[in-house]
Amino acid sequence: MKKFTLIFAVLCLIGMTAMAQDNQRGGRMDPTKMVTRMDEGMAKNITGLTDAQKEKIHSLNTDYVTNLLKNLPQMTQGQRPSDEEMQQMRTKMEENRKAYNTSLKSILSDSQYAEYEKYEKSQHQRGGQFGGAPQGAPQGAPQGEPQGEPNN
Repeated sequence: MKKFTLIFAVLCLIGMTAMAQDNQRGGRMDPTKMVTRMDEGMAKNITGLTDAQKEKIHSLNTDYVTNLLKNLPQMTQGQRPSDEEMQQMRTKMEENRKAYNTSLKSILSDSQYAEYEKYEKSQHQRGGQFGGAPQGAPQGAPQGEPQGEPNN
């Protein structure tokens, strides 16, 4: 289950990056905005964070986003990374995420970390930390057919 969650998180991050590129006309999402969203989401969903914890989390999030963006391959419009590049990217992302979670666990109390895990789970169910819809068609909707249009 943890492996599935990690792979799902990687896919969400890849999808998020693709959406961010579309939103900024082919450019990458602004790392500062990504960090701000992470900081705000954690501050809102983890109770009792001290100012010192918030500072450490901000620094950790900044390092995480920097590493995340550094490890993404440069893609041009319409090109997909090779399977080998995708596997290397997944491996690096998994390593970065494990290191992130280990560091975060040392910053937060056990109850705060449990709140963080709950928050992360809800984010993945919603489609990612930075917005977007969950993967796949809505329940009950046949795949491959347009959504929200009447059948005539």
